Amino acid sequence: MKRTSRALLAVLFSLTPLAFAQDLAFSLMFAGFPDSHITEYDTAVELPRLVLIWVSFAVALYLVYRAFRLNNRRGVVHLGVILLSYVLLFLSAKHAVDFYLKDYLQLDFGQGG
Repeated sequence: MKRTSRALLAVLFSLTPLAFAQDLAFSLMFAGFPDSHITEYDTAVELPRLVLIWVSFAVALYLVYRAFRLNNRRGVVHLGVILLSYVLLFLSAKHAVDFYLKDYLQLDFGQGG
């Protein structure tokens, strides 16, 4: 593969984990209410979200590394499988944490009452 196509592939494949990390970072920045009240849910979800952010950065760096080591179309398929696996695991983990904290532990997340 040409170097320019590898660079383009590296950027395109790494955008998904970086976008997920940015979404989680924004959700951490906007936690709480305007009166500076932080709910139990916001406190409990901070660590799992930070872990997911760092995992997203690691996956993005790994995808960039693998994109520059491509030799054939089979390598592109492997990148796609890695990205798809990451997306499925990320969404599963995010929703599992939300389910556990909101429904199982029934933490207050500012829903009113």
